[in-house]
Amino acid sequence: MHFKKKGFKTTNFNFMCGESKIDIVSKYKYLGLWFTDDLNLQYMAEQVSASAHRALGLVIARCKSFGGMPFECYSRLYQSLVQSVLDYGACVWGHKEFDCIMSVEYRAIRFFLGVSKRTTITAIMGDMGWTPQCVNQKLAICRQMRRYSFMDNTRLNLHIIKWAQKSGVKNWINQMQIECGHLGIEPILNFDDCINKNYILYVKNVYMQKYKANWNNSVNQIRGKNNVGLNKLRTYRLFKSEYGTESYVSNFEIKYEDRKALAQMRCGSAPLMIETGRYKNGKYLPEEERLCPICKSDVENEIHVMLHCQLYQDIRDELFDHAVCLNPDFTELCDIEKFKFLMSNIDIMCYSSKACRYIFTRRSLFLTD
Repeated sequence: MHFKKKGFKTTNFNFMCGESKIDIVSKYKYLGLWFTDDLNLQYMAEQVSASAHRALGLVIARCKSFGGMPFECYSRLYQSLVQSVLDYGACVWGHKEFDCIMSVEYRAIRFFLGVSKRTTITAIMGDMGWTPQCVNQKLAICRQMRRYSFMDNTRLNLHIIKWAQKSGVKNWINQMQIECGHLGIEPILNFDDCINKNYILYVKNVYMQKYKANWNNSVNQIRGKNNVGLNKLRTYRLFKSEYGTESYVSNFEIKYEDRKALAQMRCGSAPLMIETGRYKNGKYLPEEERLCPICKSDVENEIHVMLHCQLYQDIRDELFDHAVCLNPDFTELCDIEKFKFLMSNIDIMCYSSKACRYIFTRRSLFLTD
């Protein structure tokens, strides 16, 4: 393989092994990773992503054959069988974020929550509470740095790393050093002292704090994507303020269909006019015009169907009875506080998830008839 900049011509020199001519190729698989002649990491990432998607497919198939599985079990299988694939070679390509790599984690979370591709990534990540793939990639690089710090000084690859660090040439080592400086982290490559595991945990905490800050900004921004309309998470931010695994996700007593309905209601992807009626005849429809097909007067949003729509009154009455048992002052609360309680209280979520499923089922049957 002739490594060169993109657009440069490949060498015409004939390389021989004995009397056999060695073919010149544009890409080559080495130790499980694909390298291209222009060192474009996109192809390598795509192949890693394809392998991880295949592994995830096996996990999903097994989950379906079991009729579902608890959150802890699903998370452990993902980390062991899928995340391990993504971690392999991440110290080479992990300093960049690739959509194909991120899609693996998003697919795994969407399956477990039962939500569609239209669901906002910020919401599903926030409710699942997994360590984000972008953070895992940085940790893979840090762990590789730790291996270098333990290497004997006679190792060739250690000398190459030291040269790359001091060369002044733009490379992923210097990029990581600069990034760590911006985050207030001490230099990773300090060959005078070995990098211990506590330092890796410290780096993880710093990157998680950065991710959570960005996540918070995404939840609380006012305008929607491309500054069109309002943020789809306008309701989500009423009851979700911290990144972390939600109780309805980890509660194995909540059935998949119930979890799916509650996730849709929480994450802004419920089959309601507030979402499905965003566009009409190719034009953006203002929120105040997305009226409930049953009531014909109020906007059909999450609060409306949970608290007001008459089609679901019997479902609501049963849910409110449970809510009053848990909070005697529930009926005195304002609409927003009631909705927040139904969506976030640990003890009510079993009942809220069932109510959401009943509501969506009845709505579908009513509109079909």
